[in-house]
Amino acid sequence: MANFMTVSLECRSEEVRAAFKAAFATHREFVPKPSRVTGMPDMLVLELDEHNPARTLSEVRTIMGAAPRTEVVLTSKHADPHIMLEVMRMGVKEFLPQPVQTKDVEDALVRFKTRFTTQNQHAEAKLGAVFAVLGGKAGLGTSSVALNLAMSFQQAGKGKANTVLVDMNLASNDLTLYLDVATPRGWQDASQDVSRLDPSMLQGLLARHQSGVHLLGPGGEGLDEGLAPGCALYTIDLLRSMFDYVVVDCGSKLAPATEECIELSNVVYIVTSLSVPSIRQTKRMTRLLQDRVGLGIPVEIVINRYRSRDAQLLKQAEGVLQMKASWLIPNDYISVSQSLDGGKPLFELAPRSEVVHSFMKKAAELMDWSNRKKGSIVNQPEKTESVLSRLWSGVANGVRVKAGMA
Repeated sequence: MANFMTVSLECRSEEVRAAFKAAFATHREFVPKPSRVTGMPDMLVLELDEHNPARTLSEVRTIMGAAPRTEVVLTSKHADPHIMLEVMRMGVKEFLPQPVQTKDVEDALVRFKTRFTTQNQHAEAKLGAVFAVLGGKAGLGTSSVALNLAMSFQQAGKGKANTVLVDMNLASNDLTLYLDVATPRGWQDASQDVSRLDPSMLQGLLARHQSGVHLLGPGGEGLDEGLAPGCALYTIDLLRSMFDYVVVDCGSKLAPATEECIELSNVVYIVTSLSVPSIRQTKRMTRLLQDRVGLGIPVEIVINRYRSRDAQLLKQAEGVLQMKASWLIPNDYISVSQSLDGGKPLFELAPRSEVVHSFMKKAAELMDWSNRKKGSIVNQPEKTESVLSRLWSGVANGVRVKAGMA
């Protein structure tokens, strides 16, 4: 999915506003921006002043001079050929005649996304990797796995890796306690107005652990009902533009905000153990994940607290899940418990332990994969003709016909 794009609707016509809002429901990468007060949007929809079109054209010219990265979409009840020619010369690529057709709006958004992606393809290739950690059920050490994976990226990178840990257990503060850091700000602030969220503001919502790992926590009470639609999607997308590695602790529930995080994940790790209830619930979770999010995102099984004598149990569990476990985390319950209870990284308490070695090995594998991914080529979307181009073609043909007749 491409980076998110902000859109401001500055038009009087409720019909136009309704058409765009309906299109946003199926194109969630477009985020409505209430006004230009907090900064210019990526797309600005303006309605031509029928009584004084020169005023609108002057405004368009000023905007495109002051904010060249903002694309203006013009809408009007009349397609005056002289005005169309003028706005084309200014660089306006989209004109939507009224009454606005829903398909025309959707096509305009797709074309804009194509142009936006092309302009930002190099930045897209450099986006950080997102890893979602989801529990097959509660109590399996999901937060511990997410925490230590994030720590491993930071350790393996030897200070050069830039890692953020995201707490999606919005009703709890487990990661805050485990890391022994204060998080007065977080999701509570991000959810207030997602259109105002930018790298600078988001950086101010993060807490930084002494290890170098950043944390985005709940940041307040009252988030039990979850985040507004699109908030998690927009925030994770922004985080992956700021960090090399984004590790999301998804807890053990597939809430709407959790699903949004998973949509942007490169890999989803489902944490389980070899007990019968855990395997049963994990199988249910994998099916639920496929039904809600789809099959396009790689899902891998992680066996936590694994013991070498459990090889037969592992084989049986893989048969039930119909999936091979990709990661076996050794059982070191005492060290892990001391780490979580004391708010000290496992790497400090037991740096030479087998469980730390397991995390470091996995982090090294993922870092190597991520580096190779960044060298991949971004696909170019198919080019389509804009409404303005079609309209101007018709007007131009009409002009040529009249000239020939003369």
